[in-house]
Amino acid sequence: MRHIVCGVLLIISLASNAENNLLYQFNIKQKTLSHALVDFALITDSNIVFDSTKFDQLVSTEVVGLYGIEQALEVLLSRHSLTFRIDNQKSSLTIYVVAANVSEQDPDAVAMELSKVVVRGYVPGDWVYKTPNSDAVVTKEQLDKIPPLHAADLFSEVTGVFVAEDRSSPGLSVNIRGMQDFGRVNMTLDGARQNYQQSGHGANGQAYIDPALIRQVDIKKGPSSRANGAGALGGVVNFTTINADDLMDNDEYWGGRINLTKGIAPDPNGYRLSGSAALGYQSDSFDLMAAYSQKDLDDYDVGRNGGFTGDPVSDKKAQGATAKFTQQDQDSKLFKARYHFDDIRYLAINYNEFNAFTSSDSRNPNNDENTTDIVSRNLIAEYSSPDINARISRTLTRSDQEIFPTSLYSRFDLRYQIETTGATLELKNEFNFASGLLTWYSGGEYFIDETDPKAQQFNFRAAGDFTNSFSGPTPEGKRALGSVFNELQYEYRDWLKVHLGLRYDHYRLQGKTHFDMGLDPDDGVSRIWRAYVVDRDKGAWLPTLSFGYDLIEGLQLFAGYAKGWRPPAITETLLYGQHVGNSGPPVTPNPNLEPEQSNNFEVGLNLYWPDVFRSGDIIKTKAAFYKNKVDDYMINAAIYLPSFGGIGVPGESVKYYATTGFVNLDKPLTFSGFELKSEYDNAWFYSKLNYTYTDLDFQPSYDPLPNGGSDTFRQFLINKLNIAEAMILVQPPAHKTTLDIGTRLLQQRWVMGIRSRYYSANKLAGGPQNELRFRSSKIYDLYSSYQITKDLIVRLTLENATDQLYATPVTLSSSHSGPGRTFLLTVTADF
Repeated sequence: MRHIVCGVLLIISLASNAENNLLYQFNIKQKTLSHALVDFALITDSNIVFDSTKFDQLVSTEVVGLYGIEQALEVLLSRHSLTFRIDNQKSSLTIYVVAANVSEQDPDAVAMELSKVVVRGYVPGDWVYKTPNSDAVVTKEQLDKIPPLHAADLFSEVTGVFVAEDRSSPGLSVNIRGMQDFGRVNMTLDGARQNYQQSGHGANGQAYIDPALIRQVDIKKGPSSRANGAGALGGVVNFTTINADDLMDNDEYWGGRINLTKGIAPDPNGYRLSGSAALGYQSDSFDLMAAYSQKDLDDYDVGRNGGFTGDPVSDKKAQGATAKFTQQDQDSKLFKARYHFDDIRYLAINYNEFNAFTSSDSRNPNNDENTTDIVSRNLIAEYSSPDINARISRTLTRSDQEIFPTSLYSRFDLRYQIETTGATLELKNEFNFASGLLTWYSGGEYFIDETDPKAQQFNFRAAGDFTNSFSGPTPEGKRALGSVFNELQYEYRDWLKVHLGLRYDHYRLQGKTHFDMGLDPDDGVSRIWRAYVVDRDKGAWLPTLSFGYDLIEGLQLFAGYAKGWRPPAITETLLYGQHVGNSGPPVTPNPNLEPEQSNNFEVGLNLYWPDVFRSGDIIKTKAAFYKNKVDDYMINAAIYLPSFGGIGVPGESVKYYATTGFVNLDKPLTFSGFELKSEYDNAWFYSKLNYTYTDLDFQPSYDPLPNGGSDTFRQFLINKLNIAEAMILVQPPAHKTTLDIGTRLLQQRWVMGIRSRYYSANKLAGGPQNELRFRSSKIYDLYSSYQITKDLIVRLTLENATDQLYATPVTLSSSHSGPGRTFLLTVTADF
């Protein structure tokens, strides 16, 4: 029986009364088979159904001259073993083109397989229901449906994904299945790593993304044996920006788009205005695109109903209050240029710049506001073809801050900066066998992070020099990570997929740090610092294995295993100094940190069933159970160092000084859970359910003397002190649910719907005395859009329609209250 590659079915529909025996003038040059078939459909006014995920990688044969439909198809497809069937209906002509690898002695099986192909409209993102893993995607349609108030809103409907958001900052740190911060999740923008890290009271590892310039977000959950997987045991999130061809049709040379969003009465809620403009040009050999986006938001008000603290008095006081310092003043620029060697190979240059201004409370008597200017620049060069993808990139992210004086310290000018230079190469080779297709991906990647903090103190006070308090926790250093990888993907006939991968990661971290030895016993005021040079490296082999088995047509079972690995970050290894204002213990480095190692398991299913209740409807479902066990998990905790003074035990002369720093847990940290994504669509009605269950097994056990000490004192600490008190661990809520129900009317030009979001009560930080518990929340959003013309669409959205006071999940910052009811008007015009 012939092998039919499962994938996304793409239909190009142009109704006509074409006849098979007519001759057509063709001028289709050699290009990708998908593009060639699109041209064929336009010339013949036909519907063509084919597997776009496969045909994007195939090359057509040139067709020039007068041909009948069958003759032209035979020439166009002559490079490959393909079968087609023509259905000439009364009002339209439909052509089915299917990739096949069978013996010519089995024509009945070919006919049987062709009969299974159903004419269906292409829906972006449907490929996730046909891949044997838990990958996810956020499409442009989802991005446009409800304009995100913050970049974190991009992931509201993604299973297994949370965001450590700080509404006073435009950055975001993505959490996948409990893993976040310090590079556990690799966030990339057009393939360029976003590795900015800054120690503080919030997330450590942020990407600055402008949703207005994003066309798609791809999410890989867990370790990967492909490009961008180095050092990322939590997963990979790639934000793809818009291209020139997003702004125009294939037959147009130039085009553009303007998008404006404004808060309107009765509830604008601080949303002044955001807008973007993009202009593109394309020809046979090159295309250009430039875009600009700006957002100007004031402080928003939180909801006026309900609460999340569990204390009625506190909740009543917070209801309707203005969330200070949540204003957003930001702009973005994007420029892209691509030179096309032919239809399947191109060389591209991409420049992206993000700028933002924020403020925060200085907590001084004058009510001064600390200010922060953020800039993130990405320069990317890329070569792409069906067989080779190569990319080099350089990213600079810098935060310039002005800190006003308080009673404890003087005014500071600060700069936190990281430069990331990276290169990626991925090769693809295909081998056709009688029983199936073997695809071999191989390549390597390398990147280096270099941090460069600066802290300048003005008007020194008697309390002393606090420069190390600002620059020490985000220290200067260098970390390089290199990786080589291979992955074999074998598709056996039409029912089995096997993926086998192996990668080798190796890192090197260099820098200079300082140990705080306590107060000088001679004067009792000065601190004694001991310099320490760090130069560490290590590597690991990381296998992956997954299976996909098509039990019946449209039902796929899958299972997978992957080993993950993450080396220590610069901030985890080298941080030092004192908490600002001399409050709390000093922070200390830990050059002896071991890399984290994870074992990730998942089993699940994909369901893709058309024509269930009526012709043209479809049910799509992805469900998965997972269990991820992490050994040597790195966490901030209490560390005791030998010093000139401090505490000890009877009979020993050595004293120890209490500090905080990063340690490896000596017992596994385990996240497990269940994810369900299910959709029903019958063209005029749709519903989308996303559910996530997350469970955490956390045992706060570690060595409080990582740099050495007596076993007697170590046992004293473990038995007498609650050493888990200083630990901070982000824990997602156990339950997250979104339900989106809507309808399409007036030939699908008018869309309206309602979305509900539910988060169960969650623990944000531990240990026992420091933990914060937020009550469960349920938020409703209403949305509607109307396509006035082909090039003009108007949208209305009412977010948090019931004006609930709620807390955003996995948020450590003080800006954890979500916005109250917000009414937005959006107008999008293409030209």
